[in-house]
Amino acid sequence: TIATYIKNELRLIEHWKELFPERILHITYEDLVKKPEQTLTEVCDFLNIAYDKKMLAFHKNDQAVLTSSVGQVHKPINQSSVNLSANYPEFSKVFQKFYK
Repeated sequence: TIATYIKNELRLIEHWKELFPERILHITYEDLVKKPEQTLTEVCDFLNIAYDKKMLAFHKNDQAVLTSSVGQVHKPINQSSVNLSANYPEFSKVFQKFYK
């Protein structure tokens, strides 16, 4: 079920990219954690806003967070989730079969 949901999400993303290629910027999480300043600068350029180094210190903001990411937004950008699926090969196999 999750694999089907993700596959449909990817199809929807491709649809919007075909309709509005100039309005959609694709970045990867891996790029964000490996080169955050460069990636955020690219995002800011795309949005036509100024890059500010404070963007990298978002985790120091003590305002309340009312989303499911509450546990993540108070931590700096890190690589702990990169390739995390490698720790769960029995689950990854389902996705690998699904996308072949």
